Amino acid sequence: MKNSTAKIIGALFAIIGAVCVCYPIITSLWIEIMVGAGLIIGAVFALIEIPYERGFWDKIYYLCLTVLYAAGGIFMFANPAGATAAIMIALGVIFIMEGLLIFVYWIKSRRKHRGIMLLNGIVTFILGVLILGNIYTGLWFIGTLVGIDLIFTGITMLAIPIPEFPQEN
Repeated sequence: MKNSTAKIIGALFAIIGAVCVCYPIITSLWIEIMVGAGLIIGAVFALIEIPYERGFWDKIYYLCLTVLYAAGGIFMFANPAGATAAIMIALGVIFIMEGLLIFVYWIKSRRKHRGIMLLNGIVTFILGVLILGNIYTGLWFIGTLVGIDLIFTGITMLAIPIPEFPQEN
């Protein structure tokens, strides 16, 4: 990825993050709709896979996967409060793991501008802890924290130059 491309993507992340912070409830509902739609699409693909499987247990596996994905998608659309809590738990765990991975990468990295990388890891980790500690605070919370994460990720992408790799001839 070229530096100019990374800068554009970083700026887009920061702008989208700012929009998410300004409209947190809409952001939360959008995330919920996308996850629900993804689960329904996954159910359709798992259903399509069933006839192509050879063994009985393989077919049972994909049938169970279809039911599980469809039930999750329907749950997301039918029960927004419960779905928001489920998404918050998943996002909390993802943010904590992302923060830890950024910290490990920061330790191993020899790049300039490592300070912003460390700040991104710390903020992301703290956001994960905040999410897990405030699961039932409402729809605004998830949108706000996702927005903050996108802002810091965008700023990090803007601040850290991507090393150029030699082109093969």
